[in-house]
Amino acid sequence: MKHHENGYGGMKVFDCFTFYDELDILDIRLHELDSVVDYFVICEADETFTGLSKEMLFLKHRERYAPFAHKIIHVPVTRFPDRYNAWVRDCYQRECLLRGLEQAGAMPDDFVIISDVDEIPRHAVITQNRHQPGYVQLSMDMFQYFMNMRRSRNSWKSAYAAPLRHIHALRLPGHEHDSLTYARFNLESIVEQTGIPLFICLDAGWHFTHLGGIEQLLKKFGSYAHANDPWPLKMRNIDLLRQQITMGMSIWHMNDLAEYVPVDHTFPAYIRENRTYFHNAGYIKDIYEAFRELQTLYLKLRMQYAGATLSLTGPLPYLDNEVPLAFIEKAGITDIDPLYFIPASDPGHNISENRRATQSSVSDWSCHPDPVLDASNVLQGRPDGRYKFHTDIQHNPWWMVDLEEVSPLRTIIVYNRLLPYAPDQLVQKRAGELKIEVSLDGETFLELYDHAGRPPFGGIDGNPLVVTCAGGIQARFVRLSLPAGALHLDKIEIYR
Repeated sequence: MKHHENGYGGMKVFDCFTFYDELDILDIRLHELDSVVDYFVICEADETFTGLSKEMLFLKHRERYAPFAHKIIHVPVTRFPDRYNAWVRDCYQRECLLRGLEQAGAMPDDFVIISDVDEIPRHAVITQNRHQPGYVQLSMDMFQYFMNMRRSRNSWKSAYAAPLRHIHALRLPGHEHDSLTYARFNLESIVEQTGIPLFICLDAGWHFTHLGGIEQLLKKFGSYAHANDPWPLKMRNIDLLRQQITMGMSIWHMNDLAEYVPVDHTFPAYIRENRTYFHNAGYIKDIYEAFRELQTLYLKLRMQYAGATLSLTGPLPYLDNEVPLAFIEKAGITDIDPLYFIPASDPGHNISENRRATQSSVSDWSCHPDPVLDASNVLQGRPDGRYKFHTDIQHNPWWMVDLEEVSPLRTIIVYNRLLPYAPDQLVQKRAGELKIEVSLDGETFLELYDHAGRPPFGGIDGNPLVVTCAGGIQARFVRLSLPAGALHLDKIEIYR
């Protein structure tokens, strides 16, 4: 490619960047810099940094960029050095940008921009600084997840520019093969070693990173040089990633927030002129939609927080100054993650789930008028603090399950009814004299456990009754009873 003269006293401007699949971002960049750039040097590979095969998407969509074709120098990378890791591949592809400069016959005084495609300089900054005699560090605002979610101001300093002769000077001892990447993070050190001046430009552009939604991000996490770093590995959990996006958590951090900002005159003109397209494509987030998603997430997290704190007996400010048990009752929360109340030790294999049970009586409080359906209800689903069966008030109310065959018993877990909440544990105390008996035939029973004289037991508050069956106890029938009153419990689980 012949080196043509231009209006800058013979000096030309080369915009050099690596490209993966960011077609929409490339549109923004080309339109933003077209008026000040002579050549766009685009380096694209047919493999990801993690070694996966990929299409060269720029070549596939080159007609989309036909208005800029006369300025574009495409540098294909069809083979990475063997046995090199993701970081070395990243450095190698960036170093290949020098091929494009050589192909164009770039001259020592030509002004060269080195960055990634999503690090877009302002055209005015390039116009103002293209004659600088040293390195130009382009400090950019950083945007994440959405174009209108700003992570920070002037915090991204990896893009830089310089006359070509200073680009060649980056090849310091030990960095002959990664000079362009090393300079992204060590420009000040390079200046100290070379004596070449450094010019820092604030508000120099936009770094639009981690855009495109869940599917695109998961693809990125498996492809880029950071693929095996802790944060991208953690974010491959879709639920966690969605939560991070909804909350606006800063990428690479778990405790910093980004902020939504208006798409105003400070944004690239191409984004402002095509705002509807970028909104419909998921790049610009509607602030009302974002707030609604945040409200929904807040309610979900508050429910989970209530479940995680059920063992606490004092009011909590994040639960409307309610005791957690009282809060889940008033909020009507029934779907409580069992992680919060299952005993830590392995109880064994549940042999009572969905078995047939019966009880001594039914009442107006029963969940079903049929004693079998009412009694069997306590063997299904998760505990939630409410009763699942309810006998009438009587002498010696009982509940019994048929395990269908004689089995060795290991553990019996009984979740007491805890709601309606009462500070004096009135509801829990009703099961204060609970007795557990076992039988081989349903006629002759052996007492296994008697709770009389012990403190009330709980349930979803993390304090269920856990009875360990020692001595090789075997049974087909398990019966729970009280001397008098009404028997009502939340969940019963029998393990072998």
